[in-house]
This record gives sequence, C-alpha cells and structure tokens, in this order.
Amino acid sequence: MMTVINDIKYAVRQLLKSPGFTVVAVLTLALGLGICTATFSLVNAVLLRPLPFHEPECLVWIENVPRPMPVTPTLSGDNFVDWRTQAKSFAELAAFDAFFEKNRYCLSDMGEPQRLRGVQVSQNFLDALGVRPWLGRNFSNEECAWNGPRAVILSHAFWQQQFKTAENVIGKSVTINGESVEIVGVLPPSDHLDVLFSPGTKVELLLPFPLTKETARFASRRWGNTLYAIGRLKPGVTLPQAQEELAVINKRLIEAYPERIQQNGGHKFGASLTPLEDHIHRPFRSAFMLLSGAVLCVLLIACVNLSNLLLTRANARRREFSVRIALGASRWHLVRQTMTESLILAIVGCVLGVFAISWVTVPLARLQAFNIPLLHTASIDS
Repeated sequence: MMTVINDIKYAVRQLLKSPGFTVVAVLTLALGLGICTATFSLVNAVLLRPLPFHEPECLVWIENVPRPMPVTPTLSGDNFVDWRTQAKSFAELAAFDAFFEKNRYCLSDMGEPQRLRGVQVSQNFLDALGVRPWLGRNFSNEECAWNGPRAVILSHAFWQQQFKTAENVIGKSVTINGESVEIVGVLPPSDHLDVLFSPGTKVELLLPFPLTKETARFASRRWGNTLYAIGRLKPGVTLPQAQEELAVINKRLIEAYPERIQQNGGHKFGASLTPLEDHIHRPFRSAFMLLSGAVLCVLLIACVNLSNLLLTRANARRREFSVRIALGASRWHLVRQTMTESLILAIVGCVLGVFAISWVTVPLARLQAFNIPLLHTASIDS
C-alpha cells in the first residue's frame, strides 16, 4: 500500500513539474471523452432505451396501405372500428386524431384566456400504452359516445402550472371553447405521449374521441382518413400473424363495403403493421449512427494525440530513467511509475470531461428546435 501511495505522490509531482504537458494532455482527453459521453447519452435516450411504455415490444403502429399520393397513411374511422371488432390478435386496438394540430382549445374561466393544444383519443388509448393516470381515471364509455358528457384529462405539466398540483382538481369543471368540461384525470409526469403525437409538441389536454360504428361511419364520410392506430399484441401472437389477420379482414371489408374504396381516394385499403419502436426510431437511426461514428473518430484522434504526447515525454525522460536504473530501480518500477502517471491523467481527464459536458448535454436535450422523440430524456447517468 505504501508503495502505491508513494508512486501516486511521485507521479503527481512529476506532472506538476510539467504543467504545459499536463494541461494539454488532460484537455485532449477531456475533449474526446466528453464529446463521446454526450453523444452516447443522446443516442442512448433516442435509440437504445426501450420505449417508456408497458411492454413496448408488444406495441405496433398501424398505417393504411397502399397509399399513392395524395392518400395519406391515416386510417378511416369505419375501418378502424371494424378491425377493433373483428381482429383477435390484439389485446387493445386504439386510435387518435392524426390532424389534432388543426384544433385549438381555449380555456376561458381561469384568468386570461389560454390557447391549449389537445388530442382526441379513443377510450382505450391509455390502456393500450399501459399508461395509468396520475390522478383520477380514464375516459368512460359514456364520455366516448357521440354527444356524451364532456370530459378532459390534463397533462401533468399543465396541471402543475395551472392548478399548482392541487389533488382536488378531479371532478371540477372548466370552460373550454365555451363549454363546461369535467376534469376526470391527470397524466403521470413521464407519459412521453409526444413521441406518438409529434416529437417536441406540447399537448395539454386529452379529449375523448367518439368511435362507435355509427359515429365512425359519419366521420369517415365527412372527413375521410383521420386516424392513427396503435395495437397491443396478445401474448404469443407475432406481428406477421396479426398482419395476416388484418389482410383477411380487409379483403372481407372491401367486398362488403365497396364504397370505402372511393373514400380511400379510389384505392383499395389495407393495413401495414410496424413495431412501434421501429416506427419511432427509424427516421433518426441512420443520422445518429453516423454521428456516433464521427464522434468515435474524434475520440480515436484524441487518444492518438495523447499517445504521441506520452511517447514524446517518455523519450525526453530517457536520461532520468537511465540514472534511476543505475541507482538500483527495476524496470518494473519504472513501468509502474509511468502507468501511474497515465492513470492519473486518464482519471482527471475523464472527470473533467464528464462534468464539463454535462453542462452541454442537458441544455441540448431541452432544445425545442429538434423534434426528435425522447431527446429531452437524455442525461449523464452511470
């Protein structure tokens, strides 16, 4: 133990004798490790971590196919209702309004009127994702009926901002777009629903979407394809099995309701199933992998430069080493001493790099300019 302590003391004295070399070596290592750490934190948050939903591997994204222009990948309400009624592969089949951005909601009875963003969702939307309300409950079947009781679920951030975390908010009524609406629930702090709606989009309200067979047919004829759908596969059901089942159902629906082809822009409709994780990550995977490769090259360059500095320093100390060997020092002792110096440089450079880059990672993750899903969850962890 005393030998190790003496080696450390001597290594520190040697490094302090060459402040220029020490500063350059530490900054070189800190730059390389810091950039690499920050980039990995972003990649880990966006690509590597599982989606923040219950059993995300069971979730699938469902689009309308084929979709030659100008037909969109969105679904019609009547097709969705028939899928939900007839498909046996899904534990839950949920949907939300794909064009929610066109709707604006005004809260008018709590001080200055506020413009809010809300999304209409099916009654089982939160159940499909495995998200439980922080306070209150989910929408009831009555609230999801046409002209049913008006209800709303608040986002956690909006609840904190507007109601100061008051738990007695459940059951209270607020005025939205001139109508009295009952607050039935509050979402948890980390609902991450923006990865589905639109990354980086701040959504304050969830509202019930009346999706019954009658209302869905009316909505499809009036507005066309307006839904995005999410399914949760039953245990033991594979994605190809669910895909095949929907193909059979669609063939049956086309024969029974040929008028839906005209609603689909004159094209036969279908369903394409994709793992939800792939749907969310795919647009960003190539860019982040390219970024990671570039950063690893930066780290490699930093290591090569540091190695050159250490070799140059070792060559300049050849006379010192010769004198120490002549005085009885073993070769192992000299090797151990130089390794101790390198280890100290590595530790200092690593700590400095991680602490310095943490000041960059958090602000970068919070930038609203990048509509990248889950970017805001990036952090420097173990």
